[in-house]
Amino acid sequence: MSNFLSQIASKNQHLIQFLLESGKPIKIELGSSQKRMEGWITMDLDPKSDLCMDLSQPLPFPDNCVEEIYSSHLFEHFSFPDPMLNLLSECYRILKPGGFFKIAVPNARIYIESYQNPEQFDPQKYCLYTPAYHYHSKIDFINYIADMDGHHRYLFDEENLLKVIAHGGFENVKLRDFEPGLDLESRKHESIYAEAIKPGASYPVTAIFKSEQKPKLKTPVCLMIFNRPDTTQQVFNVIRQVKPEKLLVIADGPRLDVVGEVEKCAATRAIINQVDWDCEVLTNYSEINLGLRHRVSSGLNWVFNTVEEAIILEDDCLPDVSFFRFCAELLERYRHEPNIMTISGNNFQSRQNHQQVSYYFSRYNHIWGWATWRRAWKLYDLDMKLWPGIRDSNGLEKILEHSAENVADCAEVFQAAYEGFNTWDYAWTFACWVHGGLTIFPHVNLVSNIGFREDATHTTDESPLANLPTKPMIFPLQHPTVVMRNPQSNNLTEAIMFSSILYENISHLRLKEINLLLFLDWTKEEEQLYSQLSAVIKTLVNHPDKGQIKLLIDHQEMSAEEADLMLSSMMMNLLMEDELNVEQGPDISLVGQLTQPQWSNLLSVAQGCIRLESENLAVINALDADKIPQFPLEQLLDWRGLQLKNNHWELWKLKDKNYIAFPDWKQPEETLYLELANLFQLVASLPNKNSIIVYLNSHNISDEDANLILSSIFMNLFMEMEVDITEGLEIILTGQLSDLQSQALCSRLTARIILEHEDKIAISSMGEKLLPIWVIPEESVAHP
Repeated sequence: MSNFLSQIASKNQHLIQFLLESGKPIKIELGSSQKRMEGWITMDLDPKSDLCMDLSQPLPFPDNCVEEIYSSHLFEHFSFPDPMLNLLSECYRILKPGGFFKIAVPNARIYIESYQNPEQFDPQKYCLYTPAYHYHSKIDFINYIADMDGHHRYLFDEENLLKVIAHGGFENVKLRDFEPGLDLESRKHESIYAEAIKPGASYPVTAIFKSEQKPKLKTPVCLMIFNRPDTTQQVFNVIRQVKPEKLLVIADGPRLDVVGEVEKCAATRAIINQVDWDCEVLTNYSEINLGLRHRVSSGLNWVFNTVEEAIILEDDCLPDVSFFRFCAELLERYRHEPNIMTISGNNFQSRQNHQQVSYYFSRYNHIWGWATWRRAWKLYDLDMKLWPGIRDSNGLEKILEHSAENVADCAEVFQAAYEGFNTWDYAWTFACWVHGGLTIFPHVNLVSNIGFREDATHTTDESPLANLPTKPMIFPLQHPTVVMRNPQSNNLTEAIMFSSILYENISHLRLKEINLLLFLDWTKEEEQLYSQLSAVIKTLVNHPDKGQIKLLIDHQEMSAEEADLMLSSMMMNLLMEDELNVEQGPDISLVGQLTQPQWSNLLSVAQGCIRLESENLAVINALDADKIPQFPLEQLLDWRGLQLKNNHWELWKLKDKNYIAFPDWKQPEETLYLELANLFQLVASLPNKNSIIVYLNSHNISDEDANLILSSIFMNLFMEMEVDITEGLEIILTGQLSDLQSQALCSRLTARIILEHEDKIAISSMGEKLLPIWVIPEESVAHP
């Protein structure tokens, strides 16, 4: 026996050596002894295989040498997690970067569903291995696949198969179709097929920009314009920052019956003449008015007859500059993935932002700033010829999988689009759904729609989705390991986009620029409630931004009548005893029973939650209200309203004197330490230090790393001086700021502190306003 094993080992060693030295691509089929495919090496415990070995042991290949690995009906024979994950790990190790891993396993769902619907199950088709089939009752259909005469150790369905593969470190994990010549025809009816890629060389993200100093976007940009020169100018200014090599512009013609529109259209088109970088500008201008439906659809047909892929913006979709790199990298990454059809710059779920990855996949597609490929757009059909068949066969229910209300809502809008409603985008959504397309959404919102106003075509009414703030995307991107839509996000999108209740009922709250939530514990004694509420109202009455503040007090655990009576009584006492003047604000409203979608929407637009020592934690936790910014009452006066140019407001910590410095965090540790220590000592020595805030720009360093550096500086200063200089000293890291945030913050700054070594790129992002400068260590203020 030992001689036989020795011969097997010698044979394996010689074959592997030959394969490695031949220089030819190595393709391995695991768990098979039958030679089915030319050029493939079989590996199994069966001596008839090319390489005879125990697959629960390490595979006898060096790292990064195999082009492709395939297995059919093998992994269900391994227990999870081990040795199954050991084998996956070995496959990952020996595959070259960019190498493919393809798999077929039995679909256990077929057998489990047979228990509920035995009349629809054919054992002669699905239970062919007779030694494992012992029928006594319908439970034995499940026993067949679960045990397989003692050979099976694990069950797979379409969802857990992808997640198991992702455990091995693979990327682009997704289901695939049956492949003739690769997969066994005899097992097609009972199998699930999937594939994945070892990350690396086959996904090189080529240089998106020609140089870091002067960005040059290689991906074509499409800009759709009409009659709004003001918003078009804002969008164009951001496009100018990335300097695309190719700019394609679509414009509709003026409506002759609208006074002044000829001039507005001309002024809007003139903005394109401001291109002052090396750029190929292509225009598709209509001299007559085609209307939104036909102008956009025909224009995008022109775009994708001209280029293979493009980033698309309308004249009222204002992007953060990182939106372009986000789209460019993912256009390249998923260029040959037919089930990915759209890359969106929108995230309307501001409190559900999937921080562990940079983006996620969804059924829905938002088109306020997006990107796609010619291969996807060719599936677009403005006339929606497939709709009657889908409608009449209840195909929409199969696509949406649940929620009759959402099916009815979608059927209504698709029918309207089919009948010629003046829009183009419903047909795009329909095309994506019919072809099983997925949309990529970023984990932060990258584009803000600034066009909700009277001169818009459709977005004429107020909306909680108007003027949403943007945040920059952090690079390098963190990619999901599995290409699969996120059910939780789909459900929330349905609530936000398709719930008519949401928009009908939230308007009664009459939200203002700054909306703050308060969750009182109404079970407390009336005296304690009065004390808490009076403290909140007194604080807000003295707040500098009281005229913009709306206080929303939750009372869902108390009737509206009781809560209103108690609030009215408290307000009357405050007005009489404390002589408070609330005419200038804040506005105060009670918030009662809202639906979950309404709460999600309210939380997404609220600036924060006022925290008290005693509050209704059960409601806060149930609503995830602790996910929005939290403001302890005693600190609330230090937080001031900051109005962004898109009319969105945020609360920032500001005092009488607000300074900013731009340290170059890439400097040697000793240099950085000396500069910041000098700065902190100087500010700490000032008599008015309690009224000063120093912001440190930290756009290119994580908060964790920056705080570690600051802690080290403060500790060393304490040891040297035996004085805690942090007392009364307020240092705040800016983190990643959008352009709008940078410009708004700049408007509230007192001066910029000059350091010897500074981050010049960050300084340039603060807008055009020239700040007074404070030179360290001379302690003088000079005005430029």
